[in-house]
Amino acid sequence: MSANVMDDELGLLFKYPLMTITRENRNVVLVQGKMFVNTKDIYLKIAQIFFQGQYRYELIKMQNVSPVLAVQEVHAVLKKNPPSILIMLDQIYDVVRTRAIVERQLLPADGRSDIYQDVLHEISEFLQFYTLVKVQIDQKSNLLHIEHADVRGQEHSVAIAFFYSTEKYNEILFKISSCDLPIKESTKSHSTSLIELFDKLLADIEQLEPYIQLMNSIDASATVVDPIPVTKRLPYRRIYISDTISVLVVINPLDVYERPEIKFLGPPGQVEKHNSLLNENLAKWSCSKNILESILNLIGYEHFPAIDTPTIQEDIIKETRTCSICLTEKCPSQDVLPDITCDKENCVAWYHKFCLYSYLEASGARRVFEELVDLCPNCSNPISCPVIEIY
Repeated sequence: MSANVMDDELGLLFKYPLMTITRENRNVVLVQGKMFVNTKDIYLKIAQIFFQGQYRYELIKMQNVSPVLAVQEVHAVLKKNPPSILIMLDQIYDVVRTRAIVERQLLPADGRSDIYQDVLHEISEFLQFYTLVKVQIDQKSNLLHIEHADVRGQEHSVAIAFFYSTEKYNEILFKISSCDLPIKESTKSHSTSLIELFDKLLADIEQLEPYIQLMNSIDASATVVDPIPVTKRLPYRRIYISDTISVLVVINPLDVYERPEIKFLGPPGQVEKHNSLLNENLAKWSCSKNILESILNLIGYEHFPAIDTPTIQEDIIKETRTCSICLTEKCPSQDVLPDITCDKENCVAWYHKFCLYSYLEASGARRVFEELVDLCPNCSNPISCPVIEIY
């Protein structure tokens, strides 16, 4: 890839947001996408080839251009080996636009302008105010993907949707579609200004700085079994304590000094012992201390327990999951782990086969071949369980 490719990629973002640069192999770079010329999208696919110490260009495909002379002139442009990809595209744009206007194939835009051109104008102003790690336009879903580094250098990603207002002609609205932090609902409201919207996001990130640091500390010092993969968008951590016990810690992102919600998960007898110690320590909560240390004091540990043998996190989840019916990990009657789960994304509850079968049978579930079918005890969506013989 040529030394100018990085500059070309930034230039594309400004001038040709629907064009992309990808490296095919060591010697070939592909430039492809749509170039908006007046009211028409011209599709281009061009290879930049490094051969015998110099770069040359080859037109692979060009669509939606009717003047034959324009295609010929594009070939002529490429034969001159422009010094950069951006200059090459500028020359092609001038050739196609000039030839099309002469032959009256394209007319000046009349009415609502192309949304990507309007967004590009917003972005050009936006980039004058902020230094960002990455900015990318997703033309298929009308999303602007941004990666930003906070004051500590930690990167955060946000996707911003852009669309035309239904109330005001030619007005573009911006709205945060997703973010890897638990930002305020008010920040997610749409705005006519990309800069104004991003300012709100930066204010949220600044306010969340203590939360970000606390979650970093927890993730670095504990074995997190949920969520997987870890994300600061979710303000909780389920942490490994032992092969049969885990603890759920829920943090207030806007006030990490507020005492967190804590719940132990596991067999009732063991959970009761941990809860007893937790209740004794609740009055000792101090927000003047190191917050991580205060959380450890609440649950009665100097540090989060480590696993004796190397175990991947997915295995830990399997080992620490609890049945949503008997609320234990090992089935009291069969000494097995939960082996049936509800597959609904908003549920994913685990059950021992024995417990679920007993529950469904007692609730009058219907039998379909060798399975009982009824509603999940946790989310009321359909769930099935293999028929088992109970003696």
